[in-house]
Amino acid sequence: LSVTNTHKLDLAAAEVADAIRHARNEAIRRGAPVGFRNEGSAKMDIDLYRLDTSTTPATPVYDIEHPFTHGPYESSLGTHPYARMSDLTRSAEFYGTCTQTKFIYFDSSGVPRCGEPDTVLLKRYEMTVVHGDYARVVTLEGITGRVTVQ
Repeated sequence: LSVTNTHKLDLAAAEVADAIRHARNEAIRRGAPVGFRNEGSAKMDIDLYRLDTSTTPATPVYDIEHPFTHGPYESSLGTHPYARMSDLTRSAEFYGTCTQTKFIYFDSSGVPRCGEPDTVLLKRYEMTVVHGDYARVVTLEGITGRVTVQ
């Protein structure tokens, strides 16, 4: 792996972190639940959504705007022109049982929660971005919503 490829891996990890931060910021700005969806290795995308709470259960609506493209916030990391990764895995811990770990949302205070059931608080969420022999870990801390890349 060349220096260029590790740089592309760093860019992929930064894209993941930026998407999560944007979801949290939008939830606080709107005063309403906003989240992100990650399918893991099967689909190396991160999509942002708002929760339509007028339905039971709440329904994800994928209309959060990307700050640069002004289209829906969909980050296709598997085909990104400048970022590279060969695998994306996730692991999550909750203060309770979460049945939908690919859906994480932030409440209006920026606190991360499980997508289903929506009453379960997130303890820690990690996404490992891999390319070749190298990896970066993007961590979302529960309660605080702090996002770090290592």
